[in-house]
Amino acid sequence: MSYQVIEQGQWRDFLDGFMREHLGWLVTVKYLRTDQLSDDEATQVPASILVRHYPLEDIRESERENGMDIMLTVGSGQDENSILIESVHHLYLHKADSADKGLRIDSTDDTTTLVEFRAPMLPENVDGLAEAER
Repeated sequence: MSYQVIEQGQWRDFLDGFMREHLGWLVTVKYLRTDQLSDDEATQVPASILVRHYPLEDIRESERENGMDIMLTVGSGQDENSILIESVHHLYLHKADSADKGLRIDSTDDTTTLVEFRAPMLPENVDGLAEAER
């Protein structure tokens, strides 16, 4: 597994492309202190789970006076959840082999939000359309 750094000037384009490829994919969103992250899953401190196995509906960045925020929307209708990640200073694409595993979003308050796909795979290997694309 590896993390690919996304430079801040590329966030908008990256997130637009990420959404085109992964719209409707099931994600789990977790939250923890950045110093609790570990490369070894066996020693990883359990993260707080914000949502589990909800379809990814939207993710976008927005500039504000004090920095950048990212708004993540999962689910739809009554099950819709919007998660505001404030003061983001690092964005990473998490990869397993050559497939996207999800995103790591670090904030200036030393917290990390992890957006993890239920089943990492290459977008071209997904069969069928996401519900939102029908």
